[in-house]
This record gives sequence, C-alpha cells and structure tokens, in this order.
Amino acid sequence: MTLAVWKSLAEPGSAPLVAAAAKAEHPSVADMMRLRKMASGDEVAAAMGLAKARRKAANKFPGRADSLMADPAGVEMATSASAGAWKAARFAAALGKGRVLDLCCGIGGDATALKAAGLDVLAVDHEPVRAWMAGVNAGCESECADALVIAQRDRLPFHLDPARRDKGGARAWGLDELVPAPDTIRGIIDACIHGAVKLAPGIDFAEVGERLGDGEVEIISEGGRLTQAVLWCGRLSRGPGVRTATMLSSGGLVGVVGGMSMSGPVDEIDLPVAELGAFLAEPDDSVERAGLLGQLCASTGAAMIHPQLGLLTKGEPFVSPWVRSFRVLETFAWNERRAKDVLKRHDAGHVEVKTRGKAVNPDELQPALSRKGGVPAVLFVLRFGREMRAIVAQRVTTQ
Repeated sequence: MTLAVWKSLAEPGSAPLVAAAAKAEHPSVADMMRLRKMASGDEVAAAMGLAKARRKAANKFPGRADSLMADPAGVEMATSASAGAWKAARFAAALGKGRVLDLCCGIGGDATALKAAGLDVLAVDHEPVRAWMAGVNAGCESECADALVIAQRDRLPFHLDPARRDKGGARAWGLDELVPAPDTIRGIIDACIHGAVKLAPGIDFAEVGERLGDGEVEIISEGGRLTQAVLWCGRLSRGPGVRTATMLSSGGLVGVVGGMSMSGPVDEIDLPVAELGAFLAEPDDSVERAGLLGQLCASTGAAMIHPQLGLLTKGEPFVSPWVRSFRVLETFAWNERRAKDVLKRHDAGHVEVKTRGKAVNPDELQPALSRKGGVPAVLFVLRFGREMRAIVAQRVTTQ
C-alpha cells in the first residue's frame, strides 16, 4: 500500500475502520461488505493488514501492540521489545544520550528501544512506508534514504538490520543473501565504526570475520529460541574474537532489560567428557551456538556425555539458569519395545522425546510411547558413535 493510504489509517477519522477491521479476524462476506462501505478498497486492505500485524505483535511487543503502525511482514522481521531493550542498554552505556542511526529500521523495533534508552535516534529505511512506521512507532526522526549514503553523510554510531529474506519471502541465512549486500555493510561499518549489525543466529562466524570484521559476536536466545546474532563493532565490542551468549526472558516491555550473558573466547580445547551421571542437562542454545560450552562446564563442574551431543552431566543437581536439568532414571541400548517396558516400569504417562542429529523422529515416537495417567517423563534417544542409547529421565523443575 502507498504511504498516503497508511497515513490515512493514522488519522482520527479512520479509527472506526481500524476498530472494525480488528474485530473481523476471520471476516465473512458480510464483514467485508460492511468494511468496504466505510473506506476505499486500498484502505480496507491496509486496515486488515494492520489488524493482523497487531495480533502478531502481541507477544513481541506486550502492552504496545494495539498502538503499532505495522504490516505483518514488518512485525515478523522486527526485533522484539526484550532484545531491543537489551541491545539499547549497551548503546546507552557507551554513548550516553548521543545520537545514533537505526539503519534499515523496518517498523522501528530497535529504534523504539534506542529512543526509550535515552538516545537521539534517526531511523532510516529505503522503503518510505517502513521509514514512516518507524518514526511513528518510536516517536523519533525518520528518513527514507539509502543506508550507506546516510552512514557516510553522518558517520554516527549505528544499528543495522539487513533484510534476511530472499525475493520469495523465505528466510535467508547466508551473508550474500542479505540486503544491503556484505560490501555495503562493510562500507557502513568503515564509515561509522561504532555499532551493531543484526544477523541470523545460524550465520557462518568465520565468514563474518573475513568479510565484515572481527568484532564481538553475540548470540541471543529468547524464551529458549535463538532469534539473532549481533556483530558488535568499535567501542561497543568487548574485543575481537569474543563470543557472547545471551539468554533473555520471554516477553518484556520497551526499556526493561531482563536477561543474562556470558562472554569469552570460543572453545579451543577438548571439552571434558564423562560417563552419564545422576543428572543430565541441556544448555541454553545460545551457549552451544556461541561455542562457550567449555566455560559452562567449568562454571557448573559438569562434563559432556559425548563431544558432539551438546549435553552435560554430573553426579549432583545442576544449579545454573543456563541449563534445563533432568534426573536420570535409567539408560539402555535403544529399542522401542524395551523403551515401552522401561517407561511403564517408571509409571511414565506423557513422554517427551528428545534427540540429536535426527536419530529418531520425536513426532512419531511421542504418541506411540505416551499413555494416559502416570507421571511426565523425558526420553532421550542418542547416537554414541555406532551405538544408539536411550535415557529415561524426569525434569528437575527447580534449579
């Protein structure tokens, strides 16, 4: 939709249309006829898109979704309030109340957090609708322009969020699929020096270092799911080659920072390995992705059950917010019929199946092994070299 259409939705006179569209989540023919009597076809389509975007934004922007100006794709690509506040806190600590560029700003998730942290924000996007949305949502100055042109003009600390989708709308993971392209991103870094580049959590770290510069790379997880990697540059970086794992609580309000992180060099020595003990633990995905399992083993007194499986073990309960802990009940060579007998002996009801490397299909096994009644159980099915082993366990609910 054109900028004029979107701007019309922000006018007080469009409030009845916006409210009616919000009520028509699954619109009937009668609903659409009623809406089309209220406004033009383009305005109705934009209002329906706005309503869908606001519903989509409820978890990402709690308490603010109903006031956003956004389209569904913009919400999907936007930084959440929690992650935005976490990153903005680092900008504020380094820059105080200084001016910062939010380049490729989209609907303004990061711009909103930077503004809430007390920074003077200029939001920039090459799409006029998105630049306008960011300005409205963040309450900041915005400009429709080329990111590199603005970076070279202003040479200010920056946050850059390249588009991570291909032309078909699918998520893109490689540097060469980013928009702007890697050479342009490097030009922005060279012009502005101090800043952050938002990347996919599965990005190739070595390629980032070779093509964008060897700054700190932070891996962020939210509610147990990896959501982004951040390349920190200049004085916002903790140092070349540093990796950081950050775990944020799900949800959150703009300006409220809730999370924790660990930093260090990537694991370069062999990780400690031990036989399975009384307790098993899954580290937060950010730790494994950042290459900091060795640091987690050292801090918890744990060892790996296998060098490639990413699971920790020890004889005593884990006391760490970085892991999901399980009490081991029994282990045996994997056999589905035997698994049913073992689970029945432990009075297992609902069985959650976990694996690594697609050793089994959890979606098929869980209903086959679960039964009514009993107690919840977790079944790990893992490949140790050529051997398949099963571990029956129960979640430890308190750390």
